[in-house]
Amino acid sequence: MRAGIGLMVVALWSAAVTAEPFELGLWLGQASTDVRGNSADIMSADIVGVDDNDTSWGVELGYALTDDFGLTLGYVDQGEGTLVLQADTITPAAYHQQVREVAPLLAEGVTLGGALRFPVAEQFSLFAEAGAFFWESKVKSSNGTETLKTNFDGTDMYVGAGASYHWSPQWSASVRYRYYHLDETVNDWSVGLSYRF
Repeated sequence: MRAGIGLMVVALWSAAVTAEPFELGLWLGQASTDVRGNSADIMSADIVGVDDNDTSWGVELGYALTDDFGLTLGYVDQGEGTLVLQADTITPAAYHQQVREVAPLLAEGVTLGGALRFPVAEQFSLFAEAGAFFWESKVKSSNGTETLKTNFDGTDMYVGAGASYHWSPQWSASVRYRYYHLDETVNDWSVGLSYRF
């Protein structure tokens, strides 16, 4: 009898979890950061232009462990940042060294985390998320005849929050803010479209 009840509970739990547990989302947004370090670290050069924000995009696959909590695996591309220096008496190698120290760093990579959902109405919900960002980025400098590159990579945390509107059992639209803790903070505001299956 107890074994039968136990099997029934496991079967019901499995059915609940496997009923459309996957969710695929596409995201498009705007990521922004700051110049790294201190501009006073730049010697023999002046900053004449900075572009520290760009269009971001991502794709994410979620798996629901319960109705309110799930795991996520995604790919994020935050775009590219740009820094322009004016330096007349500096070598290409020295110029690149100074650019790499302060250039705004936007990255791309894989995210792995968890998300907790809070239903607030029949078709609306809020969510909070956190996880790890396995990222890489590249800093390039060019003086017109020579291009130098430096690769950066790391593993850092992210946290986020947002709201979703579910217009059907499968489809939902969301707005989201994410904070990435890289060398400098990256703020990413995005909108997304998700399909549950």
